[in-house]
Amino acid sequence: YGLLCLGSALKQSGHEVTIIDLTDEAYDIIPEADLYGITSYTVYYDECLKIKTWLRRHRNKNAPIAIGGPHASIMYNEIKKDGFDYIMVGEGEITFPEIADNMTRQENSIVLFGKIVENLDDYPLDYSLVNPDDYVRKLDYQKSVSLMSSRGCLFKCAFCWTANNHSKVRYKSAKSTLQEIDNIFSLYGKRNISFLDDSFLTDK
Repeated sequence: YGLLCLGSALKQSGHEVTIIDLTDEAYDIIPEADLYGITSYTVYYDECLKIKTWLRRHRNKNAPIAIGGPHASIMYNEIKKDGFDYIMVGEGEITFPEIADNMTRQENSIVLFGKIVENLDDYPLDYSLVNPDDYVRKLDYQKSVSLMSSRGCLFKCAFCWTANNHSKVRYKSAKSTLQEIDNIFSLYGKRNISFLDDSFLTDK
């Protein structure tokens, strides 16, 4: 879902975007590109390093490589030594297209703190960038499509990544959320929606 948010923002900014899911896939499905972005979770960080090394050897060697996601957002100081050109902390819809507009390789990692998206309606998702049938998330034994109608949480639990990266709760409008659901139904047929909101019940 995070990659879909970034990909949609990049496409909205006029860039050509390809989202590659490497789950159970070989690296050679990755196309040539002018900029690569990798999302990171702690349990998969070693895999992120392998992908970076492979890209440097087998794809456009002059293309900058950015890393973002939960692990990069929390451990950005620790991973500066690992050779990524850009380390994205927090939300990337505003900041990542800025990287794409000024793509350069960096001698040392640059840490960029993503600008908070104040109006979530400004960044509608482009579901054409992915094929939901490739995913197996199920709800009531049926495939479901993920959706978020808000970001952030009212609480500040010490163990939570969200609490450390969102200053406040922001909501999509009801109109925008319903439009997104209509888009999902029209594109892929009626199916279940899996809401990923951290605070789904805080605003009726």
